[in-house]
Amino acid sequence: MQDAPTEELEKNVSLTWPAILAEMKQDYMSEYDIPMALVRSYGLAVSPLGGITAIATSLHPKVSLEYTTANTERTTITFGFAPGSSGCWRSFGFTPDGALPNPITTATEAVILESVALGKAFTSRVHAAISTVTADGNPRLEGITFNPGEDAEEFMAKHTLLPNPLNALRYTAVLQRIPKPNRKYELLPENPHITAASIVSALSVPHDLCIDADSKRILYSLACVGIMGLYSSSTILDLGESAFTWLDANTPAEIRFELELSIVAMRRRAGDSAEMPANVENGFVSSLERCVICAAGMVWRDLRIAECTAGHRFSRCAITFLPITDPMTTRECTVCAWTVLGATVEDKEVVGLAKAVFGGWEVCLRCGGRYWTEESS
Repeated sequence: MQDAPTEELEKNVSLTWPAILAEMKQDYMSEYDIPMALVRSYGLAVSPLGGITAIATSLHPKVSLEYTTANTERTTITFGFAPGSSGCWRSFGFTPDGALPNPITTATEAVILESVALGKAFTSRVHAAISTVTADGNPRLEGITFNPGEDAEEFMAKHTLLPNPLNALRYTAVLQRIPKPNRKYELLPENPHITAASIVSALSVPHDLCIDADSKRILYSLACVGIMGLYSSSTILDLGESAFTWLDANTPAEIRFELELSIVAMRRRAGDSAEMPANVENGFVSSLERCVICAAGMVWRDLRIAECTAGHRFSRCAITFLPITDPMTTRECTVCAWTVLGATVEDKEVVGLAKAVFGGWEVCLRCGGRYWTEESS
């Protein structure tokens, strides 16, 4: 003999969309005092994590024409669990003792949609999982090392998109995007730990992948971000110095990197940025990047805006920090609205470090959202 269904099971069954529609049908029949009714369905969609179902329906009398309800007929979007899957969203790892779902397998948009649909029952599980992971501290940059023969794209994703501590930081930011009464969406704050991990990952890739011009620009750009904003990490300073030294030996003779190498040396000597020369803290003129309008040197001063010495200004790509000189080549994160350069350029093959960056970081580093372009909309 089977056990009687538990109260929780009965509740879950009552929340499946067929049960909800059956209840709506009974209420409709009672309201209009009719013996039969018809439910018409116009579409059904399942949420990204698989548990929540939305169905568009309308209710109609299923009797003679004497019943007229046209003036009150309307299409309704009904939400409920898919039959037999009322708890399937729990299998996606939001448990205190499990690994957080990474942004490759579970998009940030899915987490936001489920959080809005399920409310506190879902977000409390996410908060509990985050609390356990963040108790372990931030990722150790010195643990990011490239092994000989390793695939560069997988290496970038492994150390930037997949670690639990970084995912916890992303989910913390994502929960701020859930709308609350009388409050608009908040801007996601930039997180230096995610930026630092991405820079270390890129600078750790073998330099023989940086022979092409685009890869050299990315290598140089990320090294500049390191020495200007994340120089408190000896790992980043060491990798930045290695990048500038390699570039100095592998670029035309008229392009030299003594300035950048001297900044690394001063960072090590000073320790405290307050002891740095004022002109360095106010930015320096790039040895490699030139303005596409006037060919003047670009100034390294702001991580969002690139400006040349003649005053021409461009936004910077949010993952490579290169100047965005052609808006048509960009993509935008659907969650945090970060703008990044695209991975493809017409009539040009992307190779080396550039290919590894765009391939390994196909998902937004900041929040785990997906990118979109005008062509994909």
